[in-house]
Amino acid sequence: MQIIKLIVLTAMIVGCSQTHKQKTMNELTKDSQTLLRSNLEFLASDELEGRETTKRGARIAAQYIASQLKQYGVKPFGDDGTYFQNFDLQSQRFQPSSKLVLYNNKKEKSLTFIDNFVPILAGKTIDNSQMVYLKYGVTDSISNYDDYAGIDVKGKTVVCLSGVPEGDEEFKKRMGNKHWGRSTTKTKWAKKKGAVAVFILSSTYYMKRWERYSKYFSKERIGRIREENEEAISAAWLDSVAIKDLFNLGNITYTQLYDTLKAGYIKPGMNLGSVSMEIKKESKIVNARNVVGIVDGNDKSLDNELVTVGAHYDHEGIKGGKVYNGADDNGSGTVAILESARQMSATKSNKRPIVYVFHAAEEKGLLGAYYFTNHFERFDDVIVNINMDMVGRGSTDTIFAVGSGMISSEFFDIVEEANKESANFVFDYTLDDENHKSRIYYRSDHWAFAKKGVPVVFFTIDGHPDYHKPTDDVEKINFPKLDKVARLASQIALKVANLDHKLIVDNAKITGTNKKKEEQNSPTQ
Repeated sequence: MQIIKLIVLTAMIVGCSQTHKQKTMNELTKDSQTLLRSNLEFLASDELEGRETTKRGARIAAQYIASQLKQYGVKPFGDDGTYFQNFDLQSQRFQPSSKLVLYNNKKEKSLTFIDNFVPILAGKTIDNSQMVYLKYGVTDSISNYDDYAGIDVKGKTVVCLSGVPEGDEEFKKRMGNKHWGRSTTKTKWAKKKGAVAVFILSSTYYMKRWERYSKYFSKERIGRIREENEEAISAAWLDSVAIKDLFNLGNITYTQLYDTLKAGYIKPGMNLGSVSMEIKKESKIVNARNVVGIVDGNDKSLDNELVTVGAHYDHEGIKGGKVYNGADDNGSGTVAILESARQMSATKSNKRPIVYVFHAAEEKGLLGAYYFTNHFERFDDVIVNINMDMVGRGSTDTIFAVGSGMISSEFFDIVEEANKESANFVFDYTLDDENHKSRIYYRSDHWAFAKKGVPVVFFTIDGHPDYHKPTDDVEKINFPKLDKVARLASQIALKVANLDHKLIVDNAKITGTNKKKEEQNSPTQ
């Protein structure tokens, strides 16, 4: 009841400042910081319990965002005339009754759930499956790298290192693009080769933090719905003691063992004994929802070209009894595009429609964005995506800009021009490289659009000490900066919406860093 009162009260406060007559941008932005603050103070409050996807707090957040869009005159553009695009996810929790027994060197050792092993996938029950070491469990046909070469793993359990092998930049790029470092990729390939289970050997960094991470992965996990055949293979992480026992090297440290394995002193194909395993889990289907609104365009002949502006509104929920409010991640992006929606709805100056998408489940693997790009009936009409994720901290005058020239050179120029006409940020292009070691181009909702050939731009502040911690709170937000971010989003959307032609897609692969170097090196006219 208290939360409902808060929603109504905030909506009334915001509503008092709104009229549906056309206004100039200067008139509108006088109230921007007040509205940004009031919206964020609600969305990042303890009452919303960290806005974890499918949970009560996220449901309330979605309802609140929808109520604000309605108040601003932004029309619903979700399912059946509502603001919501609903989709199902899978909740699963591995059970403490799961069993894992190792047979090695004529010894039998029963491992304890969480203390000694953490399940990744629950396949069929395994009885006395031979374990075989395969280094990284990676195959790359271009470089002829193949940990499986000459080794039959049918009916066996693959034991492999986390991560990927060392190699040149092209090799690293292929490993990254194919996600070979992920446990899920390794298990899929092992299954394709006929293996029945996979054990992943964590890096020394994660092994030193085993207690922390094992507890995290033992809790409820929410993700996409997996088909039964995907889980026909079991997978788990093993603790350091169990791993040293596998290799009969209990007299050295785990770091020494891991370095020995990385260096290749132990060759792929080594027999490590056998294992019997039964991974049990509890699974159910849960509901999530994106929030979608539209500001109609003024030129009906351009209704089939949609400009999209997006941000994810979910966060980490409650962990260890502490609420992770996610004021910056991504309450900041959420309220920034909410403010942009208010501005565009009030000025009514866009020729093409502008669609505002508040994604759920970004923290679960960009799942809300993927659902939108795969199921939105008019996705073929989408011509651009502007994404805001963590934009409320750091210097008022700078922000990281990523991806604007990857798919459209014209869009790169539009973003630059729009910035000069509105926020006048100093763009930091350090991260604007698809091969940057942070791989940030692939780590937020815009990537779901870029994968389908839609020009994108992603704005962020690239982390801070409160990232994914319960200390990411409203009092640390830079609201003058957030005001500029909202104006930037509006101006970019407006410029694309009012082009006299459809945005040109040329897959230019322009990065801001290279573009600036070219400009600096060009002869003066």
